Amino acid sequence: MSRIRSRALLARLADQFAAAVADGSEVHDLPGFRVHLWREADPFYRNVAIPTGRAGDLQAGDLQSAIGAMTALFEAHGRIPRLEFFAELWPGLAEALEAEGFTLERRSPVLVLDASRAPAPAAAPRLLDAGTPTALLGAFLAGAAAAFAEPATTPAPGELERFAQGLRQGGLAAAAVLTAAGEPVSGASLIRTGPVAELAGVWTMPGWRRRGLARAVCASLLARFFATGGEIAWLSAGDAASEALYRSLGFLPCGTQLNYARLPSAAARPTGSALALPGSGA
Repeated sequence: MSRIRSRALLARLADQFAAAVADGSEVHDLPGFRVHLWREADPFYRNVAIPTGRAGDLQAGDLQSAIGAMTALFEAHGRIPRLEFFAELWPGLAEALEAEGFTLERRSPVLVLDASRAPAPAAAPRLLDAGTPTALLGAFLAGAAAAFAEPATTPAPGELERFAQGLRQGGLAAAAVLTAAGEPVSGASLIRTGPVAELAGVWTMPGWRRRGLARAVCASLLARFFATGGEIAWLSAGDAASEALYRSLGFLPCGTQLNYARLPSAAARPTGSALALPGSGA
């Protein structure tokens, strides 16, 4: 894939991510950055900034000032300053953030899939929709939290309703593999903005891993997405095992996602999230 094509594709993915993270958040536009804040401090991944414009739009001194203003806004609202962006679109930003005390929390390969390589749907998973019982949706979120070893295995306040609303409105799709008793043991979500979607929160309970369940839920979601007008699906792979899974589904590398935070000196770092770190619990 040529560098120009990769940058154009990454820009399209960045637009999808920007629209998705803005949905439901309080948006603050600052020079160089757009900050998204939620009523709750948690889940941590909902309070995040993204760079705007181009990396060269701000000179070194102005960039330093912009980072300071962005940091101050987070701290004024009692939030840890966090950013997510594609390294290839904003060269030099990582170094500028590190100079201002930010720490790289995660570097992940960005993978993309188009309709020409769409996988065939799997028979086992159940697609969740507006008619899915609330109890099953809650069990899905709890299972994801447990698979990602999050401190709390119950959804954060409002998370269950946001999940159900996303399914009703079509901006979110989800699939799960259920036991004979109806308990979800593997699942995944697809966050859609028009023809572009992010595959996120792929998880399987520890006792059910290495059976192809994560692959099955991903294949079902992707097949449905492309069958309903989807053009590009993307994700950031959490580790080598998850990257191998996604490559087996037809995903190809496109770029690099960087997650930065300015953490208190003794802060405990969160381990992941059900809808933000795809692959870690697969």
